[in-house]
Amino acid sequence: QGQENPARKNLTFIEKANFARQMAEANFDRKVICDALHIDKTVISRMMRVTEAVPVDIIHAIGAAPSVGRDRWMALAERLGDRPVAEICAMAVGDSSDDRFQAVYDGLDPAPPKPAKVRPAPRALTGADGTPLGRVSQSGRSTVLTINKSGGFDDWLLKHLDKIHRDFLNERGE
Repeated sequence: QGQENPARKNLTFIEKANFARQMAEANFDRKVICDALHIDKTVISRMMRVTEAVPVDIIHAIGAAPSVGRDRWMALAERLGDRPVAEICAMAVGDSSDDRFQAVYDGLDPAPPKPAKVRPAPRALTGADGTPLGRVSQSGRSTVLTINKSGGFDDWLLKHLDKIHRDFLNERGE
């Protein structure tokens, strides 16, 4: 059947990719899939990446899209994000499958670039007398203290950390 279909109709990229997906789901070997579609393993792998990234319901809602190749389908996959499939399928409106593809593609704005995480510069830690003790860096998840190895304060702090924490808890009423 796979060899007859391509002979009868010049299938589009997504039609071939979806057929390859169906054969893979039916546990056909990659070689059999390649033979059925008259393509090599590299092309099958690319097709499978598209069908893994674009849910089958979206592929069906759009249709054959004869003017759309693998690169545009992959670009669509990158735009999908975590939006509900039904919402994306509802965007597939147009007279032709190419129009439906374009409507979905245009309806899914590319994800805005994530803002770079700005980490505040480390601050100097000084003792009561102004002696440099080290530095502190803070981020959203943690605070990192770097204590200089001079004068023994680092060892003293480690030795008394449990008492300092206990005092902290007492002040909070815990």
